[in-house]
Amino acid sequence: EQINQVQNLLVLQPEALLFISQDSTAAAAGVRAANQADVPVIAVDQRPESGDGELVTFIATDSVKAARDLCTWLFAQMGGEGKLAILKGVLGSTAEQQRTQGCEEAIAEHPGIEVVAVQTANWDENEAFRATQNILTAHPDLDGVFGESDAMALGAAKAARQAGRDDLLSVGIDGFPTMFEGIKSGLVQATMAQIPYKMGQMAVQDAIKVMNGEGDSIPEIQYQDAVLITADNVDEFEPS
Repeated sequence: EQINQVQNLLVLQPEALLFISQDSTAAAAGVRAANQADVPVIAVDQRPESGDGELVTFIATDSVKAARDLCTWLFAQMGGEGKLAILKGVLGSTAEQQRTQGCEEAIAEHPGIEVVAVQTANWDENEAFRATQNILTAHPDLDGVFGESDAMALGAAKAARQAGRDDLLSVGIDGFPTMFEGIKSGLVQATMAQIPYKMGQMAVQDAIKVMNGEGDSIPEIQYQDAVLITADNVDEFEPS
């Protein structure tokens, strides 16, 4: 559907295309179509894995750093040791790869953390709920869950509550309003909040530069830091 939308937009002969892709692999076709139409592409949040497609710039959260910092915080709450489950997003997507890498880097620095389960839940709360039910059946002494998205962290926490494991720690990445409420209520413990408003603003500013012939001044990659939100500071920030 999204590729069809891109093709329909290209008929209008735009001077720039802001592309927030749903599927990084399928998005390759959209990038190539824009390239063939000589329409500059600015990718936001998810990098289209185009291989031979060209982007003006890619604007996104530094997901490696976000996941590394979040998992480091989680491990500190676990006392530096314990059993961890990881719930992955859509396999092969930019965010999944980078968030996995970031947490793995944190795990390498904490030999007391044992990863007992890694499952894919495709960014989905319901899938994460079911996956965590199965993980808790196999590992009832699980200590923490790293959900690569807020939705998955919420699903994991709800499964833990249903299993009587209110002490299970669950963290995610995104900064959704539902996650902020979950932190306030104690359902989940932390999120790395992205700043999508700023990324969207940057994308439009770069599009204007491209249309004014100033595209060469735009960096190829523009990573933004996320903000660690916990019970200590959740009231100080507005969700994205």
